Amino acid sequence: MNLFFIYGTLKSDSAVPMAVKLRGQAEIIGEAHVYGNLYDMGDYPGLIVPNGELKQKVYGELYRVRDQELKDELDEYEGVPYLFERQLIQAHMPYKSVVAWAYIYRRPVTTASLIQSGLYTM
Repeated sequence: MNLFFIYGTLKSDSAVPMAVKLRGQAEIIGEAHVYGNLYDMGDYPGLIVPNGELKQKVYGELYRVRDQELKDELDEYEGVPYLFERQLIQAHMPYKSVVAWAYIYRRPVTTASLIQSGLYTM
């Protein structure tokens, strides 16, 4: 699986060095959304996909990442397996839905603020 749903500090409008590397080494497919809840964790957002609970649209971008080394670097950047876990999730584009990897937040969000818009901005 080479598709990644990106919703936070790695989006195409980010100047973070890992985001710049991602844009240079992967193919951006386009805008997409998933269903979940997006929380403000301070320096980054955290996506939670609750079972049976209220979910919102969370907006981001789909990338095609073919290089295993880049996938490993993304996992390291995201703090897998301590902060985030890479999971397959249904992502929706304007004319189709696809299965893509997404980084799901693993820590409690009890003190975090829900990002009502579903769109993380830096």
